[in-house]
Amino acid sequence: MLFRSLLKITLILSTVLISGCEYETSVYTNDLTGLWSGQDTNEDQVHTFLSYRREDGKYMSIHEIWENDKRTLIYSEYGFWGQSGSKYWTIVALVNKGGKISIVKDCNLKIRRYKILNFTSESITYKSAKTGTIFTVNRSSEDIVKSFDMNSDGHKFIYKKLEEIDANCPKNI
Repeated sequence: MLFRSLLKITLILSTVLISGCEYETSVYTNDLTGLWSGQDTNEDQVHTFLSYRREDGKYMSIHEIWENDKRTLIYSEYGFWGQSGSKYWTIVALVNKGGKISIVKDCNLKIRRYKILNFTSESITYKSAKTGTIFTVNRSSEDIVKSFDMNSDGHKFIYKKLEEIDANCPKNI
């Protein structure tokens, strides 16, 4: 009788401990790759973005800034991304504004650090370590990914540059 009671308590505690850790574990192991869309709004403008994080640690994102219902800026960023525990980061290596590509000089990589606050298979909420801004992004249709022609000459050039930066620049996260 005592043995059965101890066994039941052990099973109950094990189940509680395992299920209690399950969410934390999923934060750290769920897949952040793929296409994610988000929006950041302040009183003057709306910033919409679409980010595509690849399994190889590279990413691209397209950003639009809107003021008074007019798009005032569109640009794209390319770089690296990663995750460790609840920490997530992006490293901006190239920026394309109006067809002009800016490539980092002297390995002066722009690192953006975030803390993941919540993760589901369909959305991620994270907070900028620098600004405190909280972003929520939603998984977007993988069909849209097909519209990103990663084999175009422009993308081939960009990914070649990313490979060079990756090989030559230390990433101090």
